[in-house]
Amino acid sequence: MIGYPTDGATVPPGFTVQMGSADTAVWTQVQIDGSNLLRLGTAASSTTPATLAAGAHELEFTSYDDEHNSATASIHIPIA
Repeated sequence: MIGYPTDGATVPPGFTVQMGSADTAVWTQVQIDGSNLLRLGTAASSTTPATLAAGAHELEFTSYDDEHNSATASIHIPIA
């Protein structure tokens, strides 16, 4: 589901979120600290806002397939 970043990876402000290419999801909703951040297709990537504060953050990924089934994964990352 999640290609990058990996859990615990230290990332800079404005880091790129990359979805895994082997994912069966049609699209994935990405949240940071409980707020909607972006929506990505399979194997897509997007840059996060450079205004995210330094410190610990939680990214949550909820992927949906064609049949509206969902799966959720979370990672924790520090922004430095």
